[in-house]
Amino acid sequence: MNKVIEASFDGCASAEILPFAPYPGVLSSMLKRVMMSARFLEYTASLDKGDRPRVNAEEVGSFEFQLPPAAEQRRIVAKLDALTARLARARAELERVSVLAANLRLAALREAYDRAAAHRVLALGDLIETLDQGWSPKCENYPSSTGDEWAVLKTTAVQAIAYRSGENKVLPPGLAPRPSIEVKAGDVLVTRAGPRVRCGVTCLVETTRPRLMLADKMYRLRCKEHVNPAFLTFMLNSPQALERIEVMKTGISDSGLNLTQAKFLALELPAPSTEVQNGLVAVLRTAFARANRMKAEATRARALIDRLEASILGRAFRGELVPQDPNDEPASVLLDRIRAERAAAPRQKRGRRAKAG
Repeated sequence: MNKVIEASFDGCASAEILPFAPYPGVLSSMLKRVMMSARFLEYTASLDKGDRPRVNAEEVGSFEFQLPPAAEQRRIVAKLDALTARLARARAELERVSVLAANLRLAALREAYDRAAAHRVLALGDLIETLDQGWSPKCENYPSSTGDEWAVLKTTAVQAIAYRSGENKVLPPGLAPRPSIEVKAGDVLVTRAGPRVRCGVTCLVETTRPRLMLADKMYRLRCKEHVNPAFLTFMLNSPQALERIEVMKTGISDSGLNLTQAKFLALELPAPSTEVQNGLVAVLRTAFARANRMKAEATRARALIDRLEASILGRAFRGELVPQDPNDEPASVLLDRIRAERAAAPRQKRGRRAKAG
């Protein structure tokens, strides 16, 4: 769950929120850190009995931890705040890496498009042998686990340049497959319908398992002999082509748009020689590999920061993060006060709900 805040305002909590008011001598900010620790999350996860994460106040209240003296709590919180701020800055810098990687890909695509367009431009229909549309029968609600059974691709199998064969649904036993729309290596797939951001997405099928069929909301392009499928895929993902594809989309709302065959086939794209195509594909693959490495390294660094943060919290609760001061009031004295206050507090009586007249 791991959703904990220290309230900075008065208010009422819904039934989905557990409010805790610490006794004097226990810092709210310290209690918040305890509830964000890995050990607390493991404890609450072990309590979950339903289909959704859910715990109650009594169960959470049974969690035990080492309570430092009040003065040490303040030192721990101050140190954690300083370290957390530094980790947050590091995370923000790493987030910029993902943006830089995306910008690198776009810049490479834009430059490649301009270089290719300087040679020759043709309509998409002149670059492909066939444009096929798929089939969307009512399938089972689970993916195929083996290449021996037929399945229909989901539109999520088509991502920008990337193909995901695992995104499919099994064809029911009573339906005969359609081998003519089986996806093969070298096919270029384009989503022809869906929400605005998912309409007009293009990928290349470089490798795939057998018996996966094209869905109705996809186009399958098979290139002419002199057209490199990877080159066509890159061009259809270029900023210049995407801007024109955006204008072609039709529909009454952003939640359901279409890309008609006639308009799509009329889309003008660069059509240089095969030699130029192959050279640009090599350049783009190198640029994309560099961008992917940048993003992967940033992802690994973020995971290391998460582990470091968990380690810092662990050290804090083991008394290893800040120096201990023998002049601090012992935590045992604080606990004795809390026990005395709890014992002296009047017990709340639960009243019976009045019956309806």
